Amino acid sequence: MTSFVKPHFSTSHPGVERAESALLAVKSAARNFDSARSLATFLLAAVVAALLVVANQVIEAVTDGHLLMAWIALWLVAFAAIGLLAAPASRASRSLREAYAAWRVA
Repeated sequence: MTSFVKPHFSTSHPGVERAESALLAVKSAARNFDSARSLATFLLAAVVAALLVVANQVIEAVTDGHLLMAWIALWLVAFAAIGLLAAPASRASRSLREAYAAWRVA
């Protein structure tokens, strides 16, 4: 009694396939990168962080042991700052980018 074994082996490694698809995704993301939007995001984060530091100092001086109310007030300041300053940060980043481009041309 004779039987033949015909195993089916994969010609590529699954880890290599995942790495190749991840590399293609990174290349695609780099092509779709918008520097003005990234700059606006960083400007917004910096302004909100500064506002939170100031709000924390004010709340810390005013509240005497009312920690929950202080945290609620701090988060209200954070979300209000994000909501109110998103458009100005975007405009500021766009104008900075245009000014830099004009400076490079000149």
